[in-house]
Amino acid sequence: MGLGQNWKSKIGQVVKMKNTDKRENCIVKKLRSRGGETLAEMLVAVLIIALGMLMVVSLIVASNRLIAKGDAKMTSIYENMDQAEKKTSPATEQKVTVTFGQNGTDSATFDVNVHQDTDKDFTIYEKKSE
Repeated sequence: MGLGQNWKSKIGQVVKMKNTDKRENCIVKKLRSRGGETLAEMLVAVLIIALGMLMVVSLIVASNRLIAKGDAKMTSIYENMDQAEKKTSPATEQKVTVTFGQNGTDSATFDVNVHQDTDKDFTIYEKKSE
């Protein structure tokens, strides 16, 4: 039995070596040959490079668009915050109840002036002067 398995493994090694030799011979022949690339191969290579460049350009355009949207949103937020802080809108009087203590058992109520920006994104509560 030992000889049969050893014989089969040796044949497998020889077949692998022949396949490896064929691949190596093919590569060596290609490197030593004087023939250049065909026109079809060059067109495919140029097409792949062009598609890659197109994808990179589209990524750059998309990122610029996202940056512009972010800048516009941040400008809007800062303008609204500034408007609320300057209290340019008329104040409305409201009562605010604050709950505190364990399990919300205690509370206090305050009269406040409420200032909001025009978009009602920011609100400032100011304790009403007595």
